[in-house]
Amino acid sequence: MVKYREPEYMSDVDYDKDSPISVGTVYLDMVAFKIALATHAVKHEFNYDIEKSDTGRYRVNCSQ
Repeated sequence: MVKYREPEYMSDVDYDKDSPISVGTVYLDMVAFKIALATHAVKHEFNYDIEKSDTGRYRVNCSQ
């Protein structure tokens, strides 16, 4: 059974939701990047697979 829970840490996300994600873009933290990536994927209707994830790295591939 999955229970709803609030994350312990919620960052202030500060990015332009209308600009595409591009190589070299810097985000405030990993949480901000994950939110930007998920928003971008929904907006442009694609799925992605997480290839590698740790505290300082988040590598994804388009799964189309």
